[in-house]
Amino acid sequence: MNQFGEFAFPEVVTPATRTYWVVQDKLLAGAYPGKPEPAKHRARLQALYGAGMRTFINLQEECETNNDRQPFVRYDSDLRKIAAKRNDTVSHLRFPIPDGGTARSSFASAVMATLPTA
Repeated sequence: MNQFGEFAFPEVVTPATRTYWVVQDKLLAGAYPGKPEPAKHRARLQALYGAGMRTFINLQEECETNNDRQPFVRYDSDLRKIAAKRNDTVSHLRFPIPDGGTARSSFASAVMATLPTA
């Protein structure tokens, strides 16, 4: 145990690993939602869609790579296919922040303005 206590995982279940609810059942945040393996990629995206996620805000640069210098698998077209099978739509919005960079408050305001209100 350190001076801050032990890390505790949130007790609230999320639809995918490495995600957390910012606003319960309305706003989910987390790591890149895709996976390199096609089956895991589809399963993760379907879990997010199944949890009601319809707007995906991508903070990655267009050609960003992982730690092995491999490009991240795109997920926007796969999300649209998942939604189309259900006569639904999704939004994929890109607001890139360079690795190691920070965003200005105006950037955060622009991102927040894209979120659906409910």
